[in-house]
Amino acid sequence: MIWSNTLITTSSALGLVVYTGDDTRAMMNTSKPRNKSGLFDMEINAYSKFLGGTSACLALLFTYLKGEVDQKSLVFIKFIVLFSSIIPISLKITIDMARYVYAYDITNNESIKGTVVRNSNVPEELGRISYFLSDKTGTLTKNEMEMKRVHIGTALFSEDTFHTMKNNLMVFLNKKKEEKQIFGRNKRDIYSRTYDAVEALSICHNVTPVTSEDGTVSYQASSPDEIAIVQWTESVGMRLFERQKTKIIIENPQKEHQEYEILYIFPFTSETKRMGIIVRNSNTILLIVKGADAVMHKLTIRNEWCEEEVENMAREGLRTLIIAKRILTNTEFDDFDKAYTKAKASLENRNEQIEEAMKSIEKDLNVVGLTGVEDKLQDDVKITLETLRNAGIKVWMLTGDKIETAISIAVSSRILTKDSFYAVLENLKDSDSLNRKFKEIERSSYNSLVVDGTTMSLILEYAFDRFIEYASKMDVVVGCRFSPTQKALVARHLKNKTKKIVCCIGDGGNDVSMITEANIGIGIVGKEGNQASLAADYSILKFCNVTELILWHGRNSYKSSSILAYLIIHRGTILSVLQGLFCSFIKFIPFNLYKGIILIAFVSLYTFFPIFSTVFTSDVTKETAKKFPEIYKELLENTLLSIKEFAAWNVMSFYQGTAIMIITLWSKQELFAISTITFTSLIINEILMVLLTISRINKYVVASCLVSIFIYMLSFTLFRHYFYLDQPIYIFIPKVLLINLVAISLMLIKWAIGYYRPDTSSKLESSQV
Repeated sequence: MIWSNTLITTSSALGLVVYTGDDTRAMMNTSKPRNKSGLFDMEINAYSKFLGGTSACLALLFTYLKGEVDQKSLVFIKFIVLFSSIIPISLKITIDMARYVYAYDITNNESIKGTVVRNSNVPEELGRISYFLSDKTGTLTKNEMEMKRVHIGTALFSEDTFHTMKNNLMVFLNKKKEEKQIFGRNKRDIYSRTYDAVEALSICHNVTPVTSEDGTVSYQASSPDEIAIVQWTESVGMRLFERQKTKIIIENPQKEHQEYEILYIFPFTSETKRMGIIVRNSNTILLIVKGADAVMHKLTIRNEWCEEEVENMAREGLRTLIIAKRILTNTEFDDFDKAYTKAKASLENRNEQIEEAMKSIEKDLNVVGLTGVEDKLQDDVKITLETLRNAGIKVWMLTGDKIETAISIAVSSRILTKDSFYAVLENLKDSDSLNRKFKEIERSSYNSLVVDGTTMSLILEYAFDRFIEYASKMDVVVGCRFSPTQKALVARHLKNKTKKIVCCIGDGGNDVSMITEANIGIGIVGKEGNQASLAADYSILKFCNVTELILWHGRNSYKSSSILAYLIIHRGTILSVLQGLFCSFIKFIPFNLYKGIILIAFVSLYTFFPIFSTVFTSDVTKETAKKFPEIYKELLENTLLSIKEFAAWNVMSFYQGTAIMIITLWSKQELFAISTITFTSLIINEILMVLLTISRINKYVVASCLVSIFIYMLSFTLFRHYFYLDQPIYIFIPKVLLINLVAISLMLIKWAIGYYRPDTSSKLESSQV
């Protein structure tokens, strides 16, 4: 059997049947992929455009100040070239190189072993996440199912009393032999009810038993729920002995084989939310259907206990399934067989005709049982979610489970805390009731919201923007009975409406659309395949890995890239300031202060290593970042690439460039010596800026600074024709040091203020030493 491109039942295959097109499950749960570019890229692009415009404006101004000359356009172009250094052309390349370093650090981090970076364009977005949208099954939970409750209408069985069900089956089978009765024809006592429920559960599934070479039998299926139920039926005596395309053989507690001929199978889909099977046994045709309560209530004969017990199990956090059956007459089956075969062969309105054929038999079903399966929480889920909340990240849970189950899991995982006061939007049918509920939310002090899929369909039609406006202000949002499309739409509109970074995490194919819509998509390698992990930006093995991925790697990436961007912009701006002042000094002649090869070496050799070394630094240790998640919140409240910071760095560049040029001119240097002394001062100034900008100096920073100085000294010696000195070296060096002392003075003052008035991260780091 092939399921989502994975061979799950055998080690060899004779053939392959491939279903393609837009109607396949994988395609229906997947939106069109898009190339993700982060908010960080948009910000540096905006600043680059501004600096490009500034370059053009300066060229126009200097062309005007030059006065009347021939070929003014040529003069303008020369000034454009002279001021082009203000445009950070190397910024994008350097950022991309830094991202490879970030990706290497993430993939080689033993604490989050198995993490894969599939998109290296968005590491900075990990450091500024505002909303964290999570799936439930397989993401917050292990997707390891275990049967906890079975209700058969007159009795509730749990783990402590499951052995009683096995005894009931033995009693029923003995009575059946003695009385020579066909099951289900006479009185409905607890023994026959037990048998009907267990028999239905042992037949209605898509599980296949697989025998390995050593003789051990294992079960394989498309869903862990199915395997859990079949394993449970085996534990109470009804073992799945064999399954073929046309028959199922069950071994009962008396070790007798009961054979069922498979007439039809109706697989589970996200639209129908149920599975059905028609089998023939001893000339009796049985229709067995199991599915979600919201769907099954419409198909079954109403009873007094089912709805109440579903809610009770859901409040315990159990995944519920209703199992029902109906005996079909030969005439009913023949009529259905003709209608269904005709519908399947139809080329027009096929789905509608199939649905009509199904309605003819899926009615007046008798509920034979209700199951409650537990899906245990993943390791450290509570701690992880609490840490994210302390970091200022709002956690939402979007799931396909019913509302009671979702609330129970939200409480047990601490998404909903004791301080949560939540409003419930459930089963709203029209816009008037929706408006009334919104007005109630406005008047009340709700800080959390629970909404189901039915209401979300109504919201999507009438008031989605209004919903996002309310929901974005809530601490927690829990979505229940959500379809994959609804998950994706919530992620998309939340991102677009709030302009904040949205991270989505999931493990299954139904989470792919949500993951691809988010600014950051994280996929967990799950039991249902690798669709989510392959579609995500980051693939992890455990949910708890997100703590280190976000709080440590994300924060470092964002801070390091921001520092890197500012230093590169500063380097280009100060160079343009020097060029502009020099041109002013020589009556606005478009003369290049530095030769082309010198400028290339300035960017690629003399200053590259110190500036790039900031990628290997961090302001706090990993332990501090994880122990005090509150420092992550500072990045959300204070944008690093803000207009204020950008303006401050440009003012600093203008001051330093002016100081270097004015002092050099004041010392009455020869024209060609100006180039050498200002260029040397530039290199020293950039190294000092790196040392004063980063919080902690490590071996990589020291080594890169020494390498940079060594390369410059070596080139100064080997390529003397590019440099000119009009005075001895013992006078040249003190003059350069004096110039840099004045130029760096403002940065020294800023550093001193930060030293005596440290920010939160510096205080925490010093307290840990």
